[in-house]
Amino acid sequence: MKLFKRVTVTIMSVCALFFSLAFKLSPNIYASKFTSDAAVAYKSECLYKKINDFLLEYKDVPPEKFDDICKEYMTKNTTTVKLLSEKDFEEKSKDSIVLYRGINENQFADNFKKGIIYMPSNAKNVRGMGIYTTTSLECAKRYSDKTNPKTIVKMLMPKTDIKVLEDEYLEKLKEIIRHTHPEDFGMFLEDNKENYIFDSASELLKEKLGEVFQKIEREQIEDPDEQYRLFNEVCEQLKKHPIIINRKRYFKENKASVFYNSGLLCKLLGFDVLHSTDYLSDNVGIKEEEYLIVEPKILSVLNE
Repeated sequence: MKLFKRVTVTIMSVCALFFSLAFKLSPNIYASKFTSDAAVAYKSECLYKKINDFLLEYKDVPPEKFDDICKEYMTKNTTTVKLLSEKDFEEKSKDSIVLYRGINENQFADNFKKGIIYMPSNAKNVRGMGIYTTTSLECAKRYSDKTNPKTIVKMLMPKTDIKVLEDEYLEKLKEIIRHTHPEDFGMFLEDNKENYIFDSASELLKEKLGEVFQKIEREQIEDPDEQYRLFNEVCEQLKKHPIIINRKRYFKENKASVFYNSGLLCKLLGFDVLHSTDYLSDNVGIKEEEYLIVEPKILSVLNE
């Protein structure tokens, strides 16, 4: 049983790493105003209506194209992020929150520093679309090219005049919607998420990672570092496989795509940022702060 638990944890860690290759602010947490049961119920109905309005507007878009529509919505009517020199960055950081983002390829990090922002695929990220940032430099390092410190991007976010939604509050709204409208969204539990995702590489991943799992079981490899090395080795090989290079991953239903896209829901509710404190890496046993930016214009990026 001990071996099984270790192997399971290792697989989760490596899968998180592999998918990443494909990738206290109390004055601003406006959601804390809505504390009564009646207020929460009202906000959940507002969100339910916004979700249905969005789905109705794009009802003719096929699932394989729906991510593109969501990205367009997330980035429309936004100006580019502000770029700062190191001197200006240091000066403005006194009145701002410093955020970090680790990017595993130097090209994309350089583009980010030039103000070119990428919205990730909804199906590849825990909280959907947005710019994933953290106050933890160590967390950002885990998602960067560890051999190149320039793949860590530094940003500033204002401490005031922005709208921040707590992820915990958003999840409460979603839970109410599941119960009050079970015929529409009752089936979309977090544990069921993968059931609604099409992944063109799923069979290949299952086969190759399964082979490593069998090797660990067969040879009774209990050292977590060695387990990780074996999985990491096969992941490096898979990155060059044509199926992985041309991988497609998206939700099979537009309804599921919206409901699991917390970044989009945050935007639909009129907020700029989704804030959470969570375990951001499977192999790190501490909670870290994450700010999922859904309104890029609030950011100022160090362009050096």
